[in-house]
This record gives sequence, structure tokens and C-alpha cells, in this order.
Amino acid sequence: MRYANENGVTSVQDMSASPDILRAYQQLLADGELTVRVYGAQPLSRWERLAAPGITAGFGGDMLRIGVLKGFADGSLGSTTALFFEPYLDAPETSGLPSDEMVDRAAMLDDMVGADAAGLQLAVHAIGDKANATVLDMFAEVERRNGARDRRLRIEHAQHLRAEDIARF
Repeated sequence: MRYANENGVTSVQDMSASPDILRAYQQLLADGELTVRVYGAQPLSRWERLAAPGITAGFGGDMLRIGVLKGFADGSLGSTTALFFEPYLDAPETSGLPSDEMVDRAAMLDDMVGADAAGLQLAVHAIGDKANATVLDMFAEVERRNGARDRRLRIEHAQHLRAEDIARF
């Protein structure tokens, strides 16, 4: 936090803030030692543990918030697990892999629809063009099922995109 403060960083998003980590942040806050605003993310697949007590996006105070869920559509470029429509040029035997979470797209979509209906924010990791297109399709289905409203759907990284998907953002 000291380094962040020295460099003008006033807020961070902890994309793997387990309950134990959140308790540590809470203790720092109680002790007056939390000097960077934190928005802690939970796994998409665990959305019900936030929804059950009625927690929604942005729950908390000025310094510590929760309510965002992190999902994964694919992997990374270096491991050739980012999911593409076309094979890798340097590894033509693969076009990447869906994440374990996205192998069962219907289950992942059900989690997204349920979490969104509960008022939680979705943030999904997608690197490859096929992963990004798939997540955009899923976001469109979330909105179709749950109706239009002011929601902040996010794709984390969105590194490789098809031209036709840019406008969909």
C-alpha cells in the first residue's frame, strides 16, 4: 500500500480476494491501516455466497467493497490456451482451449444469469478472439434473460478481437 500511495495509486481491484483475504483487508480498515481503496472479487462459480445474504455490486464502504465476480473463458497466449477461431501460427495443432469453467457453457451462462439477476457485477477473463466473442454472446443472453438495466459487464484483457466484435463492447 505504501508503494501504491507513493505512486499515486488510490484504488485497486483484487481479483482473487478470498474470504480470508477480505478479513485481512477488514482488519486493516478497522486498524486505520488500509490506505488504498480495494474492490475484492469472488469467483463467478461462487456467486450464491454473495447473493444469499443480499450482497450486490459495490457492497461495502469507500475503502473496501465487494460484489464483483471473476470468471474465466480461456487461458493465456504463452501456454497456447487462449481460445481462437483459427489455429496458432506457431502451434498449428491447436486454437487454444476454453477454461475449465467454460467447458460447460450452459452452466457458466446459468451462473452469469443468476449472478446478474442478483445484482452482482460480472468480470470475465478472455484473451482470444473466440473467447471474447463467446463471452459477448453470453453477456447478450444475460441481458436478454434479465432485461435491460444499468449494469457494468466487463471482459478482462480483451486482448484479441474480431473487427465485428469491437462494436459489441
